Amino acid sequence: MAKKRMFSADIVRSDMFLDLPPTSQLLYFHFGMIADDDGIVASVRRELNYLGFGSTDDLKLLSDKKLIDFTSDGKIVFIIDWTANNTLRKERYSESIHKSAKKEMFEKGYKFRYTTGLSFGAPDVTQGVTQSTPPDIGLDIDKDKDIDKELVSGMNQPNLDQIETISESETLHNTQIKNKFIEYSDLYPKKTKKREAFEVFKNLSEVEISKLMIGAKNMATVAKNLTADDFKFLKNQATFITDNAYLDYQTLKPTAPPGSETPDWAKPKPPEELSESEKYEIRIRRIQRLIRLGKPDSEIVGGSNKFTIEEIAEAKKQQADLEKIRLEALEKMN
Repeated sequence: MAKKRMFSADIVRSDMFLDLPPTSQLLYFHFGMIADDDGIVASVRRELNYLGFGSTDDLKLLSDKKLIDFTSDGKIVFIIDWTANNTLRKERYSESIHKSAKKEMFEKGYKFRYTTGLSFGAPDVTQGVTQSTPPDIGLDIDKDKDIDKELVSGMNQPNLDQIETISESETLHNTQIKNKFIEYSDLYPKKTKKREAFEVFKNLSEVEISKLMIGAKNMATVAKNLTADDFKFLKNQATFITDNAYLDYQTLKPTAPPGSETPDWAKPKPPEELSESEKYEIRIRRIQRLIRLGKPDSEIVGGSNKFTIEEIAEAKKQQADLEKIRLEALEKMN
């Protein structure tokens, strides 16, 4: 399946489209990105759960404006203007695995650029077919979290709490990243803001994810000794990432009782064993803490650690990058 999608300005800049609520417009763009090469989006309920926004009302508005249509069971969406939005060369085209849905749309009169391997008869009507009211697809994001009966290449669908590791129309995330996030979420002791955390997590590099796992594991050890009141002040899963808090838990001070053995992972590294990059990172973290305390640059440069202007600039840049990721994640949730 192609990884790039296009949208026609004649459609998405039309008065009809711009008059739609923002959530309806955004849902249309997301459907355009996750649809397969025939414009089909499978398992609508699961996709809305995954995206975290959109409602039955948005779907009905898009249907009323003849932007999407539904299969008879209401589980699969077809983007009506798919061929107007996208032009795929045949050598890059992968036919939809949902042949029955494609056939149903074809018989309704919608046109497809390629129908290789499908024994369809000629449609009776053109693409301007009048749509009936979309079927009741039973969307209730808070109450109805049943696993879809739809199968993807013979694999059962996991539930929402598993951050669904399978999606045939996924273009932005891969199974490996989702599995790593599940591991992080299971490790970290506080289970709040899980969805926001995933939005930030997927933008981390492999090195950052590795350090995050260490920090989460160490934080879980710390949390075992916290009182109920102290536990309330733990950062949630998202801010533990965006505030760089995990970098403060790369090592733990030994807290084992006298005579017991401290695990190797909990032993702090002596300064002489630190690499140059680790030493530099520690300096950047210290600068960031000073910045959060409101210290001016002149005071940081003149401090006992003799931080440089270049190090201060790098610390600020890293903070700004994380803040941008955090705001983008919040924007997607809103």
